Amino acid sequence: MMIWVLAALLSLIAVFLVGRPLLRGAASTNDQRPDFDLAVYKDQLTELEEEHRQGLIDDQAALAAKLEIQRRLLTASHAHHDQARPLGNSARKTLLLALALLIPLAGLGLYALLGHPMLPDQPYLERLAKRLGTDTAQAQHQLDEAERLTKRLGEKPEDGAAWRDLGSAQRALLRHADAADSLRHALLNGERDPELVAEMAESLVYAAQGEVTADAVKAFNAVLLASPNHPKALYFLGQERMQQNDAKGALVFWRRMEAASPADAPWLGILKNSIAEAEALASGKAPATASGAPDIGAMVARLEARLKENP
Repeated sequence: MMIWVLAALLSLIAVFLVGRPLLRGAASTNDQRPDFDLAVYKDQLTELEEEHRQGLIDDQAALAAKLEIQRRLLTASHAHHDQARPLGNSARKTLLLALALLIPLAGLGLYALLGHPMLPDQPYLERLAKRLGTDTAQAQHQLDEAERLTKRLGEKPEDGAAWRDLGSAQRALLRHADAADSLRHALLNGERDPELVAEMAESLVYAAQGEVTADAVKAFNAVLLASPNHPKALYFLGQERMQQNDAKGALVFWRRMEAASPADAPWLGILKNSIAEAEALASGKAPATASGAPDIGAMVARLEARLKENP
């Protein structure tokens, strides 16, 4: 219902903007200019004849001045006759009524042709739940949690634990750029452990559509200094090597990750696939993508799904 009210309001605004000139009954100053010029030139002719009669100017000068004034008078007269006759009140009202009908009808016609009038509405919460792979109740809980933590941090911005919780809530909502920023604030406010740094770096990767950025590389390297076999750091640093078309460099990180992983690690399947792709590329058997590197976006999507199931 609200969409139709909005459409009606926009139609009224459009009709007003288009029909506004029709509402002006009086002619503008520019329209009255030719009439003013005609009166001026006629007065000049009268004054010229009077000055000639009194002997103030000779015949030759009077004739030349008279011809010039008559030329200007003729030009002004043509401009006066060329003016468009203003619409009368009746014609203006008729045209305005036609616009009031045609503009909304034209809009509806375009919507019927280009839009999807029969497509059922899908509220934001349902779209979010579908994107998150959960139900609307869980999606609403995540939204409420993020809002609660945001309000709390507005009152106590130095609360590192709250920043970390907000980052986790934003990660659950797939708001990766916001999550990376919140987790960075957590680190700046006393929350220090390798997993938090890894989560921040991972969020930077997802926010960059799967690209392991320079900031993410620095963060993952810091994670390895504290936790040499951290799986996320090893995987994404290998992925960064693949972005640079360095399959052998990627294999160094991924084989190290494979050796350190438990036999039942949930990421072993995707890791083995990644290793196989890197080995094929290193041996020259696999073609690179158009960017010169394997399809990192697909790899990230698969890994993200696995890590969501087994954080």
